[in-house]
Amino acid sequence: MLVDEIVGWRASLDDLLARIAHRFGRAEPRRQALSYLVGLLSPLVVKNGWSLTRP
Repeated sequence: MLVDEIVGWRASLDDLLARIAHRFGRAEPRRQALSYLVGLLSPLVVKNGWSLTRP
């Protein structure tokens, strides 16, 4: 089921972020890094700074 796959991907991304979180001094850059990774993995045809930073 698609929902299970999405939950699995999100859990994997959270695990990855937990492994690299110590590299960020504050919570905001950690959240931005996670958002950037989610954007890179998104199905967008064109990925650029504008499309990746939009909520």
